[in-house]
Amino acid sequence: MISPNTVLSDARYRLPSPVRPGQRMSRSELADAVNTALDRIYPDRDVTAQYVDSRWVGKLERGEHRWPSEARRTALRQVLGAVTDADLDLYSPRRSDGVEAEGPTVEPQPGSWEEAIYLLREQWHLLVQNDKMFGPEYALMGVTRQLATIEDTLSGVPQALRPAVIRLAAQYAESAAWLHQSLNDHAAGHRRTRQALARADEIADPPMTAWATYRSSQQWLASGRAAEAVEQAEAALLHDPKLPRPMRAALRVQHAHALAAAGEHQSAMRLLDSAHRWAADRYPGKPEGEHASYCTSGYIEVHRGACLRLAQRPQAAIEVLDQALPAIPRRHRQDFASALLLKAMAHAAARQPDQAAAAAHHALPIARRAGSRWVLHQLGQLGAAVSGHQQLPEVHACLLRPPGDDLMASDVELAAMRQAITLSSLGLGTTSPNPPVGCVILDRHGVTIGEGYHRRKGEAHAEVNALSAAGPAVQGGTAVVTLEPCNHVGVTPACRQELIDAGIARVVISVLDPTSRGDGGAAVLTAHGIDVETNVLPDETLTVLGPWLAATRRRPYLIWTYALDKQNSQLVNEQLAVDLRSRTDLVLNDKTLEEGVPGGHAPEHFTLPDDLSADLRSWLSACYATGSRTIVAVGADHSGALHENLDCVDEIVIAVKKAAPTGVIAAATADLTTAGFELADISPGRTCVRVRLRRPNASP
Repeated sequence: MISPNTVLSDARYRLPSPVRPGQRMSRSELADAVNTALDRIYPDRDVTAQYVDSRWVGKLERGEHRWPSEARRTALRQVLGAVTDADLDLYSPRRSDGVEAEGPTVEPQPGSWEEAIYLLREQWHLLVQNDKMFGPEYALMGVTRQLATIEDTLSGVPQALRPAVIRLAAQYAESAAWLHQSLNDHAAGHRRTRQALARADEIADPPMTAWATYRSSQQWLASGRAAEAVEQAEAALLHDPKLPRPMRAALRVQHAHALAAAGEHQSAMRLLDSAHRWAADRYPGKPEGEHASYCTSGYIEVHRGACLRLAQRPQAAIEVLDQALPAIPRRHRQDFASALLLKAMAHAAARQPDQAAAAAHHALPIARRAGSRWVLHQLGQLGAAVSGHQQLPEVHACLLRPPGDDLMASDVELAAMRQAITLSSLGLGTTSPNPPVGCVILDRHGVTIGEGYHRRKGEAHAEVNALSAAGPAVQGGTAVVTLEPCNHVGVTPACRQELIDAGIARVVISVLDPTSRGDGGAAVLTAHGIDVETNVLPDETLTVLGPWLAATRRRPYLIWTYALDKQNSQLVNEQLAVDLRSRTDLVLNDKTLEEGVPGGHAPEHFTLPDDLSADLRSWLSACYATGSRTIVAVGADHSGALHENLDCVDEIVIAVKKAAPTGVIAAATADLTTAGFELADISPGRTCVRVRLRRPNASP
């Protein structure tokens, strides 16, 4: 079906006649202006074959042609002040709508300025799709590179093509502003918006000026500055008659949202009603990727829900959002996550914390996949608001996902976590009473820029050491840490505050700290808008951290190791002690008691307790009080006390001669398995086999 191109005819009506004062430009006058523009744009080419007349303009306006040649579209855009083809409702008619394309088209000559402009324009469309498919962080890298290329190009571009390149600079800068806003980097967003406005003003481009001003209004609103947001929205609407339809709808939506934030609720509702007239889905056939192509009827109603919540009508907002959500395409992840966020906020305002948490929990993985740190920041604030209702299953699920549920850690982050686990092992035997923790810092592109581990109590924690190694590139990066960052100020500052102050955008945690004071470091990070992922590779982390966690019951993790064969037992026991002492705090060997790593602990926080007494439990409590968290008892000298208190033993390592008769291992471990120990592993050595048993509720 052929439909008139009213966007193009409206654009012509807005221009004055060059020879008839007070009259609108006629079709003949537009044709003359296009022909003049062709000569100006292509001075070194014979473009007479591309000349047009009033009949050609009439076919375009009646919708009989929708896709002129590249040269003619370029001239039309320049004459009518359009940024893109879609701003004139021109699109490739690769559809069965009865509309035919023009005949032969003039493609840009390879290596020409026209080809460079054409490619940069097409690249912009691809980058918009990258934002939808791969997230703003990925898209921003391409936009930034291309914007730098365009700015460099401006110094050498022919004067006739300079306006087209400046339009591209404005277009890319505005896109960068949006991507920074999505990444919750408001300062960079404002800077790019000012750049876009300056470029648009340079060529007096109404659509681009309006769109960059619209973006500025959004940024002020996100910063809580309603008055400035209203001012900018009204400034954008000054260009309203010269704008394509979906853009007119988007500007009204933004103006309504800003007015609602300023308390002018009735005016906001009237603007939303009027926005539907220009909604993108009322005019099928418009290609995606142009400005405001997302502003559909569903999008408008989502913002009606936002305005109703601001008007303190949360139940009405919930009803509107429930109806609007199915109209948001799932491929538009950020829009869909934002709508779910608004629904969660409305439930919270309606004092429905369970439903608020359920909606937030639904939004979280979508926002992660979309890469929208701004939505994640808002979800974090919502989580803090409902955290007082953790007894509700929905709230608990929202604040702390079980292992493996909605795991969003990337392959790069998983590799970084395994590196952090390796780093944490370097603190074994010296950190007590603190835990052995490792941390890796990734920059915003996923490149490792800092590593650190905790060496001993009183010295910098793993996160601080990693941040120091990372330097200023940490801004907007990710901290990957084996244990939840601490939330209290002691001998050293709280790690969660160090991460907040450094500008970290995401924290990936393997294991939550059961000793955390207050709400916990993860909850505070989330409340500050930082994206927090927990329960990442916890089983692997427990290979290092497990004994310290087991000691949180207020007695050390106790390992008993001995040789089963009495002959040469002293030599074997000494070898066992050498192998185990580097990861333990104390070694009890015959009648001697010493540090596992001599001089490894901070003396002001760790002392040697009295020798083993007949009362094993009291002695273990004394060891805990003086800073020990792991102990290895070597040999059979203390077997009586240990056998009598096997419930105090967490792990047993037995050395059995390789030449021992069959069944010796089974006989040696029979009473231990009866006592609740399980076989953990068997390691053959040069002269003996080591059998390790542990309690199932004790960490490895």
